[in-house]
Amino acid sequence: MTEPEPRIERPGRLRLKSALAVIVSVGLLAVLITRLEPGDLATALGRLEAGEAVALIVLFGLAIACTGLRWRIGLRLARVPLGGLPLVRAVLGGHVLNMVLFGPLGGDLAKSAAWSRWYGIPLSDLLAACILDRTLAAWAAVAFGVLTVLLVWAGGLQFHASHDAPPDLGGWLLGAVLVLLIAGGALYRFRRLAFFRRLARSLRSTVQAALAQPGALVRGTLLGLLGQVLMSLTMGVALWSVTTAPVDWLAVAWTFPIITAVAALPTSFGGVGVREAMAVVLLSRYGIPAADLVAAGLVYLL
Repeated sequence: MTEPEPRIERPGRLRLKSALAVIVSVGLLAVLITRLEPGDLATALGRLEAGEAVALIVLFGLAIACTGLRWRIGLRLARVPLGGLPLVRAVLGGHVLNMVLFGPLGGDLAKSAAWSRWYGIPLSDLLAACILDRTLAAWAAVAFGVLTVLLVWAGGLQFHASHDAPPDLGGWLLGAVLVLLIAGGALYRFRRLAFFRRLARSLRSTVQAALAQPGALVRGTLLGLLGQVLMSLTMGVALWSVTTAPVDWLAVAWTFPIITAVAALPTSFGGVGVREAMAVVLLSRYGIPAADLVAAGLVYLL
């Protein structure tokens, strides 16, 4: 029995989703920029130096390499014969699709559909590998979040730098918008559970193979954790390169995986606007200027 053709989204519906994502990104970014003092954003961006830009590219490249190695473990456990140059192309192409198609869900579906058609690999096996890969990434994200929180507590540090600042109604409104976007993205991601049920057979065999090789699960989780650390380092270096404000890096470390996770939800174009808004909501309480946080988000995007 042949594998069914992957479902292709109607062009009109895809254009509508693209337009909505762009509207969300441009709208949030416009709201943030209009709240800044004129010239502050350009000044912050002007602090980025060539050496720092190279370091950012290297860090992000290493994070993508960890992502590829983690997915390779998922492919092996799903018994998918994909390696060498096709694997490298799939990893890099998948990263681009994640940005264009509003997060890992759209990118994984498109990547799997394309490689299934090009290489004759059953779509269900590719998707099973992607699901296992994202599960390992989720475990790593939780572990990284727990570690950063424990480091903050162990150091006797505060999650909020000051309680003396007057209430910022605009910041609260921005936070409410972000909560709605997060909830909408989560509902969108899990709206088709019936589709995943059709993958039960492939998933069952993949899980059985994974349970029989706990070492592979550990390696995948460690690669995911290393990728989280590198992504957070990239964001930290981006902020360090554009701000002159004193930053307690250990105290703010817990915010970086949250910002990355929210930016990955399918609510915007490549996380633009959402990433910067989340950074302002979480990090401005530590005395970091909003212009520096918006600049760091744009540097991270580039």
